[in-house]
Amino acid sequence: MKKKRLLFSLLAVCCLLVVSGFFLWHRLTLVDSEASIPIKLEKLPDDLIVSGQPPKEVEVLLRGQKITLKALQEQKLACILDLTLAKAGLLTLPIGESNLRLPEGISVVHIEPTSITLRIEPKLTKTVPVTITLTDNPASGYKLAPSLSTPSVLEITGPEKILTRIDHLATLPISIKDMSESFKKEIAVDLPSEVTIGKGGSSVVTAQVNIEENIITRRFENIPVKGRDTVLSAKITPPDINIDVRGPENTLSGLSVGSDIQAYVDLKGLTPGTYARRAQITLPVGTTLDGADPEVFTVTIKP
Repeated sequence: MKKKRLLFSLLAVCCLLVVSGFFLWHRLTLVDSEASIPIKLEKLPDDLIVSGQPPKEVEVLLRGQKITLKALQEQKLACILDLTLAKAGLLTLPIGESNLRLPEGISVVHIEPTSITLRIEPKLTKTVPVTITLTDNPASGYKLAPSLSTPSVLEITGPEKILTRIDHLATLPISIKDMSESFKKEIAVDLPSEVTIGKGGSSVVTAQVNIEENIITRRFENIPVKGRDTVLSAKITPPDINIDVRGPENTLSGLSVGSDIQAYVDLKGLTPGTYARRAQITLPVGTTLDGADPEVFTVTIKP
């Protein structure tokens, strides 16, 4: 009986050792893993800038223990390229395992690309005004007034050959279709590629779009001139007047002679005789008299 128990115990220990050995072998076996690692450019001189569209990452095949590769996924790897000695022009840099700075126990089986060519250009910084881009038209009877941007200028940085051609930055389009009131809107500027906003700045500005009523002058002709405040018989020569009225387009388009516009001569206190008098014009609020023809009328009052 004791021998059987001892035999079973030895058998269990052997099974445990076999299983443990299998898992240990599985964890320590070298395996391959693919990864995309971003390229990071460092130590570029302050008066230079990288132009164009260089590759953003490298594709690598890594080899190492499975447990080590798994832990590597949690790290922020980067392909570091040192540009300390860069000068204006084309610069070709080799890419290898040393650029990846991998932990011990991990090696590179394959890397693509094995080199990278950068276009290095002089860097320029300048300040340019911001203009607001508007599309469509406001409501009928309204017009666009000068619009403002806050901030009104932005500092930009980029390759010299690009910035020398930029004299302003325009916002993305803002529609004012059928608008009848001024409004504010946050809008991004249309930033050319390879151009960045200066440190601490933002590519989003506040546009103050101003819309106001369209002020016009309209002529009204043959308006009857009447006498007022007298019981005597009065004759006014000429019998009508032509006037020019200034005001909002929508207001003037709806005016009518008689109900909205009247012309009269004040005859209060006048005795029979002949007089020279000016006509008085009644107009709606928000409009003004811009001219009259004739200006003086002959008033004849009979007994």
